[in-house]
Amino acid sequence: NSTRESTAVELPSVHAFNLTNGLELLPRVVPLLNSQQCEFHTVFTRIQSTLCEQALYDKLIMELDHSILMPLALGQHVYVYDVCSRNKKRGVPRAIWYGVEFVRYALVYYWHGKDS
Repeated sequence: NSTRESTAVELPSVHAFNLTNGLELLPRVVPLLNSQQCEFHTVFTRIQSTLCEQALYDKLIMELDHSILMPLALGQHVYVYDVCSRNKKRGVPRAIWYGVEFVRYALVYYWHGKDS
């Protein structure tokens, strides 16, 4: 509908810092974003790699709060920052390569159905 498209508002990106190790990046990322002169929101989230390791997926989802779920539901760009990683070969924190990817899968499944 052209009326709906013309009234759509571009929502700012959301930058989510994973507690506690993602906080290390806060002093670097926020000034960088400010220098880009773009609108953004900073939030904090808790995606625990231990829950991934122990296959406690329901708890992983239940610990997510509105500060990250609502932007995802609205289709905003959400960037998650974390620096902790026990897997030096992969070089990416487990909370990112496992946790964030599982959250993405689960939300698409529940919000849009298993055929999406």
